[in-house]
Amino acid sequence: MSGMFDDLIPQQGQQQQPQTGGGGMFADLIPSGGAAAQPQGQKSYAQLAADRLRYINDVMTLGAWDRLVGAGRAAAGGTPYQQAYQQEAAQTRAARESLSIPEQIGYGVVGGAPLAAAGGALGLIGRAATGGGATTAGTALQRAATTAAPTLGQRAAIGAAEVGLQGATEAAIKGEDIGTGAATGMALGAGLPVALSALGRVASPIRNQLTEPQKQLAKEAEKRGIQLTPAQATGSKAAQFFESQLRDLPGGGMSPRLQQQEQLQRMALREAGVDSPYATADAIETGFRNIGQTFEQSLQGRNIRLGEDFEQIISAASNRYSNRLEANVKDIFDRLVTQLRNEPKTISGIRANNIRSDIASLEREYKNNPSLRRALGSLREAVDVSISQSLPKDVSAQINRAREQYKNLYRIDDVMSRAGPQAESGMIPFVQLNNLIKQKQGSISRGVNAASPEFQKLSQIGATFFREPPSSGTSQRNYMTALLTGGLGAGSFMAGGLPGLAAAIGTPLATNLVYNRPLVQRMLAQQRGRALERTPQQLLTSAGTAGLGLLGQ
Repeated sequence: MSGMFDDLIPQQGQQQQPQTGGGGMFADLIPSGGAAAQPQGQKSYAQLAADRLRYINDVMTLGAWDRLVGAGRAAAGGTPYQQAYQQEAAQTRAARESLSIPEQIGYGVVGGAPLAAAGGALGLIGRAATGGGATTAGTALQRAATTAAPTLGQRAAIGAAEVGLQGATEAAIKGEDIGTGAATGMALGAGLPVALSALGRVASPIRNQLTEPQKQLAKEAEKRGIQLTPAQATGSKAAQFFESQLRDLPGGGMSPRLQQQEQLQRMALREAGVDSPYATADAIETGFRNIGQTFEQSLQGRNIRLGEDFEQIISAASNRYSNRLEANVKDIFDRLVTQLRNEPKTISGIRANNIRSDIASLEREYKNNPSLRRALGSLREAVDVSISQSLPKDVSAQINRAREQYKNLYRIDDVMSRAGPQAESGMIPFVQLNNLIKQKQGSISRGVNAASPEFQKLSQIGATFFREPPSSGTSQRNYMTALLTGGLGAGSFMAGGLPGLAAAIGTPLATNLVYNRPLVQRMLAQQRGRALERTPQQLLTSAGTAGLGLLGQ
């Protein structure tokens, strides 16, 4: 009785040689008659390499490898095609069975990579054929092969088309049902991006909605040691409302929000020469006094020359503001201009410090008159410029730092004077502070910055990440009302007794306890899982091809 493997059955008088799993292009690696056979169940490194390469070749050629090698052997003579093909197919099955499932997936991805890249080549051909104009299936494949499709639906459709075509081709080559092969390929091609997207959303449930400038600010905050919450790090409106409401429920004190703001405020106040986490009236007053002492100590025993720059700034300020001020304050400004113009060309450092200190006191006294404050600020700037230009470099650097601190503290004092009841808490309203800095930028004489660069960056961070979502407090009042009157059902004391009360309070308490854990915060804020949704189409197609090989399609 003859069969497809007759040539593998030893003839009478022949000694059967052990099968090694090699063949085809690796025939020279198979031990010949008389060579010592490998122990049963073990293969040499060369044989293992031959199995892996055979499997890769089979995937890469969509299952046509056995036929191609069989045809080559038949053309070389000595073995009929059908017999050679059956021998190669048997060795390919043995090679597949010798590989573990992870190995089949890994080597399948390697074998499928050239097929995925073919989409890009087809796109180039299609583009050349249309002169770069009309969109063709080829150019669509090219885009899919080089970048991630913009939507999950498009990625699934492209994957279904590419892997489905491969499944149908492989089935046709092997003489199997083409419809089944195409359906299997389409399911794999469409299912992979959907599965990766689902996995990514589980790993990173909050999508990052920050703009690019906001993402850069988030990095700046992290550089300064401020660990942003998930809502802050992603810009998610839903997460912002969730965190805001959670802070007002039992256990809300566990939120890192207050600690973050204190940390940011301490850095901002340090830029203003104040060592405190709160911008209280006493802290601000102490800051102005310390800056004044820095000026006084640096100017002791020195002379200040009021040169051309001084005259130019005074003239510019007079021309700009004198005729724009209200009658009740115009005289104050004009008398100061006259006094400064009558000063000698060279004055003592103490005299210069007294002049700038008097002007600074007037600025703070007239907080509610922005026009006069700007005018006075121009005059003070004229004195500060002259002081800096008249001192040695090392002393001038100290003075310039003190000037920066004064500007920063001046902005804090300005915004806190408008903060109303919030000023009593010492919490800086960073949104208003950032707006104030932007309004004042370049408004002082000679276009001088309204604040130091670091102070501006800190105010931007605060305005971006410490902006509370709008809330009327209704939900918090409803919760407390329901808790006290039984509206929470089993979750209230009146309706459920002590166990019910414990549930009503314990649920938000437990949520706060879990949500505000550093590990949970980092997991929810990071976006690593979302990267799975941007997996390149080549890799998805290659993985789909590997799936076909794994299923033996």
